Amino acid sequence: MRTSWLVTVLVAGAGVTSIGVLAASAAELPRKAVAAPVATLGVADWSGFYLGGHVGYGSANSRGTYDDGTNTGPIDFHGTGALGGAQAGYNWQYGRLVYGVEVDGTWGSLDKSRVDLDGDTQRTKTNFLGSARFRSGAAIDNLFIFGSIGVGYAQSKFTVTGSDTPSPASVNLNSWGLVSGFGAEYALTPNWSLRGEYLYYAMSKRADIPNLTNDSDATDFVKAEGIHVARIAANYRFNGGQAVRATSPAMNWTGLYVGAHGGYGSSRITGVYDEAGDNGSFNIDPKGALGGLQIGYNFQNGAIVYGLEADGSWSGMSKQRTDTEGDSEKLKTTSLASIRGRVGIAADNRLYYITGGWGMINSKLDVVEGGNPASQGLRSSGLVIGSGVDWAFNPNWSVRLEGLTYFANKSKAMPALTGDSDIQDYIKQDAVAVLRVGVNYRFGGP
Repeated sequence: MRTSWLVTVLVAGAGVTSIGVLAASAAELPRKAVAAPVATLGVADWSGFYLGGHVGYGSANSRGTYDDGTNTGPIDFHGTGALGGAQAGYNWQYGRLVYGVEVDGTWGSLDKSRVDLDGDTQRTKTNFLGSARFRSGAAIDNLFIFGSIGVGYAQSKFTVTGSDTPSPASVNLNSWGLVSGFGAEYALTPNWSLRGEYLYYAMSKRADIPNLTNDSDATDFVKAEGIHVARIAANYRFNGGQAVRATSPAMNWTGLYVGAHGGYGSSRITGVYDEAGDNGSFNIDPKGALGGLQIGYNFQNGAIVYGLEADGSWSGMSKQRTDTEGDSEKLKTTSLASIRGRVGIAADNRLYYITGGWGMINSKLDVVEGGNPASQGLRSSGLVIGSGVDWAFNPNWSVRLEGLTYFANKSKAMPALTGDSDIQDYIKQDAVAVLRVGVNYRFGGP
C-alpha cells in the first residue's frame, strides 16, 4: 500500500474525532424524546499523567525532478522503515468522555533511493518526527477510542552522490505541519495500557535545486510531503485510580439510516507529461469541494455501536498549469466511493467511531496541446480509513463530522497521449484525503 499527503490539514487521517468531542463538550445538544441515562458499571479511570514508548512503521512521501534528461523519470519516492520513540501526556475524564494532551518524539530511518542512468544515487530520508497533540474520545469498560490533532515536525533530507559535483550534495527539507490521527487503547491494569494508533503528518516543504550540482536543471526541485505512521505503544499511568462511574448511552443508534454529505478534499497525483516543454514533474495536486450520499445500518450492544456504510461522492477537485509552450495540463479527481465497517462508543447523544474498508477513486488528466484536447482517465481502488463523531439532535436525525483517507497505487503509462508525449510520461494516483460534514435520518426512532 502506497501512501500519500494529506493536504493542508486534512486528515486522513482523521483527527476529526477530537474536533467533534470539543464541540460536543462545549454545548450539550437537545435530548427531547431520548431516554434518560441510567447508572451502569464503571469504566477504567484514564485520568492523570502517563509516559511510555512506541514502535511502528512509517512511509514518507516526496516528489520532484532532478537531472531528468539522464535519470529514470521524476522523483516519486515513498521512504519506508521502522521507527520507535517515547511519549508523555496527561488525561482528564468526565464519565465516558476522556480528553488530554500528549507530546512525543520518534526516531527512525524512512528512506528511499534510486540510481540514475549516470550511476548517481538520489536519496530522500526522514530520521526524526515529533508532535504535540490534543487527544479526546470515549471510554467503555477498559477500552478508550480516541482521535488526536496537533502540530508536528519532520526532519528530512535529499542527497545526491556519485559523479555529479559536488558529491555528496544535499538539501534539508525539515518542516512543520498539522498532524492528526486516531487509535484505541486498552487498560491491562489500573496503571498499564496498550495502544494501537495511526498518525498522519501533513508536511509540505519544497526546495528548488537548479544549482545543487553541475548536472542540475533549471526546473529541478524536491518536495517533502505527507508521512504516514502506524504504531503500537505501552503506557504507564501514575494515577492508577479506581473505576469511574459512567452512564449508559442516552441514544439508540440501531437501524437503517440514509443521508447526505459535503466537504473538501485533496488528491495526490504524481507523474510527468512532455518533460522537455513543461515545468517539471506534476506538482499540481487537485483540491476542491465534494458532495454525495450515504446509506448504512447500525447494531448496538450497550455502549458499543457497529455497522456497515456505503457512500458515493461527486468531486470538483482540480488543478491546472500552463507549460512553457503555452499548453495546459489539468488534473482532476471526479468521484469517490467506499464501503466501510464502522465501530464506536456511544456516550449520551454522541457516537465516536473509527471506520475502515475499501474505496474507489476516479481521476483524469486533460491536456490541450497546440489547441487540440486529449484526456487520460485513471480508475483506482484501495484501502480507506478514517474516524468521526455523530451527534443526535432528536431520535431520528443526526449530524456528523468525519475525516477519510483513500489509499491507492495505480499508474498509467501515456507515451502516446499527444504528439508531444515522451516515452516516460505517466500519471499515478496516490491517496485522497477528505474532510466532510453530513446529516443522517435514521428510520424507526428510539
